[in-house]
Amino acid sequence: MIARLLIAASLILPTSILADDLSKGEDIFNGRCALCHSLPRVKKMLSEINSEDHPTYLKRFLRSHPSKLDDDDEDLVIRLLSTLDK
Repeated sequence: MIARLLIAASLILPTSILADDLSKGEDIFNGRCALCHSLPRVKKMLSEINSEDHPTYLKRFLRSHPSKLDDDDEDLVIRLLSTLDK
């Protein structure tokens, strides 16, 4: 019984963490990025780039952008934006 609970928890936990990260990423995007960059605009831009390259492209873009994010916020925004084409 305990083994089943542990297995069930291990399957649910990563999904809930991912959903929480995406929610945080969306909050950061809406608060810091959406003033100039709408999600549809970003989605269109990313549609022209191979989806496997999105994290690398976004990291390079965010590092050179005037609105600096700390590393944790940057990672959360990249996770969010990397899901736009899925």
